[in-house]
Amino acid sequence: MPITIEKLSPHVGARITLDPARIGDPAMTEALRRAFADHGVLLFPRIGTSPDIHVALSRCFGRLQVHPVNRNQVEGFPEVVDMSYTPPRRPGDLSYHAVYRIEGRELAGWLPWHFDLSYMAEINHGSMLRALEVPPEGGRTGFMDRIRLYELLPDDLKRRIEGLDVVYRFQPDMMKRRYCRPADMALVAPSMKAGMFDGDVLDRDFPPVAHPMVYTDRDSGRKVLNVAPLFAVGIVGMDDPKGDALLGAVIDHCCTADFAYFHRWAVGDMIIWDNWRALHSAEGVPPHHPRRMQRTSLAGDYGLGRVLGKV
Repeated sequence: MPITIEKLSPHVGARITLDPARIGDPAMTEALRRAFADHGVLLFPRIGTSPDIHVALSRCFGRLQVHPVNRNQVEGFPEVVDMSYTPPRRPGDLSYHAVYRIEGRELAGWLPWHFDLSYMAEINHGSMLRALEVPPEGGRTGFMDRIRLYELLPDDLKRRIEGLDVVYRFQPDMMKRRYCRPADMALVAPSMKAGMFDGDVLDRDFPPVAHPMVYTDRDSGRKVLNVAPLFAVGIVGMDDPKGDALLGAVIDHCCTADFAYFHRWAVGDMIIWDNWRALHSAEGVPPHHPRRMQRTSLAGDYGLGRVLGKV
């Protein structure tokens, strides 16, 4: 076999070992694509730090796209965006990531469970993240398999959500988000992006969209719990306390850490995840520690999202 596959955790993912010199070999590409379809999240431990190997390995899984919102591209590699956090040099300087106080800890780059671009009608197929500099504490990325989440969902909730759609709305201000916001959360320092998205921009460029709460994975035929807590605002046609309670119950299930794998990064690690079936989260880092990460995105769309108000 051109690759070695090991289980990553009880509920999600696989660890892949391969010879980097063979990246692009047709047999290896086919084996990687089968592993991606089988597991949804693949870890390549300490495989390399260069954007060249990042792009080459990413292309084994499909065509790459330029991220539609994050424009912080790496010079010479338009498909690679920088997701790094750098501590401010002087008091009052703004970072690319906001800093929040959560459960008494200050964290930069914290993000709750989500799949990428849930606030868009078209959902990209996946992303690959690469570690360049890791903090001595914090900075983990969490992953959950939404196929497994559906299997573990109580039968009563499976029945109640069948055929329903979730409404998503882009909201860059974490303090205004409806779900996954800890009760004691407080903004310590805004990000430099804070002023980029006023109400007019949000209304014009990011209208509300809807995605089904459950859909069937085309590769495996298994059902996917298609709920992303981060940008969810409600259920289509159920704008009432009953709908809010139903969505809240499903989101509570999606945020169960027992079903998750949390990766503590080493320099040179890469992880690719299927955005159509995996949730991920960012633990955040203490604001005095840098964390350098870069990411590619796989193009494609599962074809089930829609802009509300449009046929």
